[in-house]
Amino acid sequence: MGLRFQPHEALVIDSKGVICDRGPMDSMKKAYPQVKGTTYEGRVLIPPFFDAHLHFPQLTMIGQAGGGLLKWLNEHTFPTEMAYEDEGFAKQKAKEFCEELLKHGIGGAAIFSSSHQKATCHLIAELTARGIKGIVGRSSMDRHAPKELLVAKDRERDYLVELIEKHHGDNLIRIALTPRYAPSVSEELFGLLKELKERYPSLYIQTHLSETKEEVAWVKELFPSSKDYLAVYETYGLVGPTSLFGHGIHLNAREVKGLVEKKAKLVHCPSSNLFLGSGLFSYKKLQEAGVSILLGSDIGAGTSLNPWHTIASAYQISQLKGEPVSLSELFRAATAASEVGFQDTGSLEKGFFADFQIIDPKRTKLSQLHWEKASSAEDRLATLVFHADDRHLEQLYLKGQAIF
Repeated sequence: MGLRFQPHEALVIDSKGVICDRGPMDSMKKAYPQVKGTTYEGRVLIPPFFDAHLHFPQLTMIGQAGGGLLKWLNEHTFPTEMAYEDEGFAKQKAKEFCEELLKHGIGGAAIFSSSHQKATCHLIAELTARGIKGIVGRSSMDRHAPKELLVAKDRERDYLVELIEKHHGDNLIRIALTPRYAPSVSEELFGLLKELKERYPSLYIQTHLSETKEEVAWVKELFPSSKDYLAVYETYGLVGPTSLFGHGIHLNAREVKGLVEKKAKLVHCPSSNLFLGSGLFSYKKLQEAGVSILLGSDIGAGTSLNPWHTIASAYQISQLKGEPVSLSELFRAATAASEVGFQDTGSLEKGFFADFQIIDPKRTKLSQLHWEKASSAEDRLATLVFHADDRHLEQLYLKGQAIF
């Protein structure tokens, strides 16, 4: 079903926060005369966003310039993440992080925590308290990072089992095994992650894949027996339908085929790729090859938590590649919670939870001018993609309840 703009539509929401009917306003009023309604004249109702790749401890370092990926990690990212060993600090930052998600209309996200157990627990608590759906994982690392961030295999097992047994599979939270990226994980630690995936097959996997050419060359050096970068993860049974691979810019044909065959997903992180100079993602070609693609902000290399900004950056990269992708496709990729297992959200159709944003397209002068000129659904979407930000979000509803 293509992009549609349907004015004068109404949703009917039951006591459990589920959309039980939908249709023209007049028809719904006649069918449900006993229901007290609320009208949002001139506003737009859309599903909440799902940010499929971002880093909780990097919220405070958005825009921290400093070279390419590996240099940036060592000089900026790892030192920033060390601070999350302080439980009080981590708890406060978890609160701020979740508030920022909601402020930007993000009702769910796949989130890398730091390698600290208590920081991860506070993140899960804050997500749960606010009704935010989360795929959450501790960043597993036992090499090639500061010793303060490394966790040995036996302790890692204890930490991960605790998170899995306590949180995995509840209404809101899914636990993800999260090897930071292949260079930071030894073969011994990869063996542990394989063991846990076999023991708990419904676990998610989230990690990084082929973000920069320098990184790809390093992986080849560290894992000489592997055919390529994806093969490292394949060796340990970490490629499948619940696998989310961030970036995937520099893939070979075998890796693309492997992703398709295993039904794994790529998460395109456009503003991050531009910020670090990592490369230009081949969205259209990968999609035509059968790869499932989602969108992520990838803060803090990503330069904004605003999903409209992420969509705009993805569109601009596709233009630079000479392989334009429609805004409606990118909007789908930014709201596709159902594609990562949250089947009850991401749509305004009957039977889905009443999770939606109320957007005022005329909140700023420029957006007002463009909105009034728009003549099609795609034009209206373009107004939001290139002009909307958190100022345009009037209200956010999750399960029929106003979050603000």
